[in-house]
Amino acid sequence: MDSKQREAKAKQIIAEAKNLEKQGKLVEAKEKYLEAEGTFSTKDGLNGIERVRHAEDHEVDSAIADAHRFYSSGKYAEASARLESAEGIEPENFVVHYDLALCYAKLNQRADAVQHLDLAGARIHDNKLRTAVLEFGVILSSGALAPSSPGPAKNQLVGFNQAFLDWDRTAEASGSDDPKPDPSKHADLCGQAAQVKDLAASNAAVSYDLAKCAEEDGRPEDALRLAGQYLSLAPQALDSSDVRDLQQAWTSLAAIPGDAGAQVRLHYANAARYLDYRRYDRALREYEAAEKAMPDFPQTQWRLGMLHEAFGNVPTAKEHFAKFRDLSSDDAEKAEAAHHLDSIEQWRAEYDSDVEDAQDMLSGLLLQAMGLSSEGQKHKTKFGKGQKKASKRYLKIMSADEAMSPPYVRSVLEHAQDELEEATSLMPLGPEANELLALIQFEGNNWTGAYHCFDAVASQGLPVSFYAQVNSERDSKIVRAAKLEVAKETIRIVYLSSYNAKKKVTGPPDKPAGEDDLGELVISPQHPPASDVESLTISLNDLKGVETEQNFVVLKLAKDKLYLAPVYMVAFAPAEGQASRRFGNEYTRLFVRYLGFENARLGKEGMTFGEKFHLTMKFAELGYEVFDAVNSGGVNSYNAFRVLRQVARQLNIDLNRLERSMTEQRRAVDGMQFKVIPTQTAQLEFRDKF
Repeated sequence: MDSKQREAKAKQIIAEAKNLEKQGKLVEAKEKYLEAEGTFSTKDGLNGIERVRHAEDHEVDSAIADAHRFYSSGKYAEASARLESAEGIEPENFVVHYDLALCYAKLNQRADAVQHLDLAGARIHDNKLRTAVLEFGVILSSGALAPSSPGPAKNQLVGFNQAFLDWDRTAEASGSDDPKPDPSKHADLCGQAAQVKDLAASNAAVSYDLAKCAEEDGRPEDALRLAGQYLSLAPQALDSSDVRDLQQAWTSLAAIPGDAGAQVRLHYANAARYLDYRRYDRALREYEAAEKAMPDFPQTQWRLGMLHEAFGNVPTAKEHFAKFRDLSSDDAEKAEAAHHLDSIEQWRAEYDSDVEDAQDMLSGLLLQAMGLSSEGQKHKTKFGKGQKKASKRYLKIMSADEAMSPPYVRSVLEHAQDELEEATSLMPLGPEANELLALIQFEGNNWTGAYHCFDAVASQGLPVSFYAQVNSERDSKIVRAAKLEVAKETIRIVYLSSYNAKKKVTGPPDKPAGEDDLGELVISPQHPPASDVESLTISLNDLKGVETEQNFVVLKLAKDKLYLAPVYMVAFAPAEGQASRRFGNEYTRLFVRYLGFENARLGKEGMTFGEKFHLTMKFAELGYEVFDAVNSGGVNSYNAFRVLRQVARQLNIDLNRLERSMTEQRRAVDGMQFKVIPTQTAQLEFRDKF
């Protein structure tokens, strides 16, 4: 359809949406308005989306107010019912999840309370409140009250908890060939936990964290003792089954005699530390070394099978599960291995289906956003007031993009993320799903989540990728849409189009950019990056510098400069100021982490004096917001449960069996995780907003 036909179609859909809106069917009306925006963006469509959003906000606010009254009068079931109705309207409203957690805690539904509290805690910015929420979550999870601690000990616990909050594993550069992970931050946490080891006899979380440190120090006997202490202090802990499984593994590990046993324990300790830093490739190598040291140790075959299953390497995973089944003498373990052997191909098929659906959605958005859907046709980008005052280079590069309806883009991204969360619930380290999830996390400015996803991709020897408009200093008249593939010691720029800013026309590259015209959006060991494409490869030695210049990432070569403007589909990236530098810096850091270029120059993230002076409410005109990267990335505990229910229905299998299998897989991928140590019994209050 041409633009007039699309506009007419959009008007027809808007009429249907208005009719649904009048009937009070807000969810259906919103979907129709979004469909109209995806066809042709109009003021009428945007206004309809805004009206529905305000109506939904009003319903949610009313539900929270009603729930608050019920909660205050001790009617916790009635309060939770009202909040559950609000959750159905706005499932990502974190105040609703926080308040639901309090209601479920009062109703002694601890598992439900912890799931909702985890989701809320990830988005709380206030450090004091977030610590209180995390402490309360540990108390609920363990089922044990926090014992009182003397003054000096309490200060040490507070210090541990602050170090826990500051522990940012994404800050660790992974380009180094150093065979050992940098233990500084891990050692700091374990060192602080050791300072309060005398409290282990009374504080369950202290015992748990010390057990984790003992595991990573290669002391399985100490880990066993401390884990037993944790279970004694918290017999009703929600993770008691997981801890008992760990005890069983540590018992087997400690019992291996001689030099072979010492070697296996060393490799397991190294693997546990590598998992902490998401260096899955190195953890895999440690388990492979343990297998060589003692081929007949069943636990190694199990862990190798789990990691390969998480990667999506079905044939290799099946080999290790079959070996585990043959080596194990326990009937329950044999049955568990048989379950994975029987199910893994079905899981892989569902994973592939989810990835394919998400790929279709994201491909359409990217092709349109970069102007590739109108090759050979003129298109003119409309700039807001803030953009019009920007540099000529900014205007030239951004004019290559096609403006898209932000509500429609967000809707498509949400649907794609739903598909990918289903995929990663089955195979959490699958490179295809993680590559696409990282792109979505970038669109939400969740840099931490994006790096978590990219770590899974890089661990399999694949480049991490993002899309950008590229402008060269030597040929500044042309803007080229490109896929940036960042690998260890090389950057490859795959050209997707060329845009003449003067003629406002986009043309195709000299060679097709892969089968999807995007340089292959999805890659894997079985489907590597496209080879016969128009591209530029830059080695680490050829790269003279990487730096942030406003929202651009600038690659300095011997005789040229390349200005990269990462594609941001939700809105225009900010042209200048603090927000633009923070935006550019995150992409610059990507080259540090995955290319190994350690001398990158970042832009100043704080506001300059002039920026502070000129900061006004008009800043919102940029249509851009930088969120704090507080999510852990991937599937959080609440969403994991929701997704598994959906997957269980689709695959027609038992939810409890699937949940146990996925819990085992997550444990193999994530290892033990530190717990915040409660300093007192937290008193959280019902909140109407954060």
